[in-house]
Amino acid sequence: MKRNSLLISILVATTILTGGCRKFLKERSQDELTPQTAASLNELLAREGYPYVASGLTASDGFVFCNFLNFLDDDVHMQNRENIYVQPYARPFYTWSDKLYDDLGNLAYGQQQSRNPYQQLYNQIRGCNVVIDMLNDISGSADQKEQLEGEALTLRVYYYFMLVNLYGRPYNDPVNKNDASPGVPIVRSGGIAEKPLARNTVKEVYDFMVADIERAISLLERKKNISTVYRINYRSAWLLASRIYLHMEQWEKVLTYTNKLIGDYPLLTDLNTWKTPMAQGAFSAPNAPFLDASNVEMLFLFCSARTGDLQPIIQPPLGPVLIASNELTGIYETNDMRFTPFVSNPSPNFYLTRNSGYYTGSKVNANSPGARCFRMSEAYANRAEAIIRKALAGDGNASLQAALDDLNYIRISRFKAGSSNAVVTLASLNNDPIKVLDFYKLERRREFCFEEFRWFDLRRYGQPQIVHTYDPNEPVVTNPSLPVETYTLPQGGNRYLLKFPPTALQANPLLTQNP
Repeated sequence: MKRNSLLISILVATTILTGGCRKFLKERSQDELTPQTAASLNELLAREGYPYVASGLTASDGFVFCNFLNFLDDDVHMQNRENIYVQPYARPFYTWSDKLYDDLGNLAYGQQQSRNPYQQLYNQIRGCNVVIDMLNDISGSADQKEQLEGEALTLRVYYYFMLVNLYGRPYNDPVNKNDASPGVPIVRSGGIAEKPLARNTVKEVYDFMVADIERAISLLERKKNISTVYRINYRSAWLLASRIYLHMEQWEKVLTYTNKLIGDYPLLTDLNTWKTPMAQGAFSAPNAPFLDASNVEMLFLFCSARTGDLQPIIQPPLGPVLIASNELTGIYETNDMRFTPFVSNPSPNFYLTRNSGYYTGSKVNANSPGARCFRMSEAYANRAEAIIRKALAGDGNASLQAALDDLNYIRISRFKAGSSNAVVTLASLNNDPIKVLDFYKLERRREFCFEEFRWFDLRRYGQPQIVHTYDPNEPVVTNPSLPVETYTLPQGGNRYLLKFPPTALQANPLLTQNP
């Protein structure tokens, strides 16, 4: 297939799948339409395969990347503060609206793409597919091509992981078996062109991801190139593999990749040595945000504060619309530098801080180069869970103490130096694997609040009931006659899956809607 025809077929395929389309390269001349070298293909991957990194909170050079995830979970609470931008956008997600796209349809806030993660993620998959399909048609060394393929495959896996966990049932769903439960369509190559695609099963999507990530790892491990925190490398591929196998409950595979990663790069950031914020708020320029390229535990950093989940949670100067829930703030302990649960809220609080009398996210600020990331603490958490789950399954070789050692290693780096409560003993948990698992879940929630974990974790924890409330008189009483509104997502409820956008259904007649 000629290069020009290949690009045209990709554009047609993505339009059919999602109802949307955007150009890959500016067509300056016939010769410049497509990449000819590994260097130009690398440029294409950076622009069309990678999530953008915007230059600041108000920048327009980054796209909105699934910035609703935290609106869905139990770590947030909505206040009646601002009715123009953030609240109207967040409210349909916060209430798990069955009319999501109708509710969002007339909003002026944000680009249409921000309301259509289905199209957005397939756009990025399209970029990865083009790179993979063109590898044999460009000039360049084998090392360059292997690096490009490894990066493109890893990114493609990440996007499918997001898609199948947004639109499909959990892999471990006890009722809807993964080999029959519908997931999302798999677009395997840019050469697959002009026909609609039906939904593959959840299992098929995961099997596809496994094949891709294993291939990617085999390529990226050969040279073990590490260029910048903004590009995929073998370490970030190992971490993503462990995340996928965690959702598949393949504990030995989780251990394989977390052991590799921790053995190769065991570093965590000690908050005792991290720059203490001079002020805490979205526009506090002196701050050193935790999600930052200078953080040694960062493996891959992407999306800006505007494009990540955190922008509406730290939204200034209108005041925070979405704040940390009481349930979340209540699980932190004395001396925890991530957040200290006292009215005085003494600094530093690197994950949550007091803003306008309420607790909001402080992992990023307006100067943050990224709001999404892969970082080393996940490797320790994933390994701990795999060990605990094996112990619960009766594996006599699984050491609960080893799992607790991983969790304590995270805690020591997060608590004030010398804190007596940083290290938790197995005896304090009665040597009970169930209690160790419960402790692990709390620690995972503390560590990864307001990142992209909690909603997906709730799905694999059995999709428990979640209750959100909205008080029209919070934080200021404006009309006492208005009642508190309560919204309930029942256990295993249908809104643990997003519905597909109307444009995707119209463009792809084989795409069946979620209930």
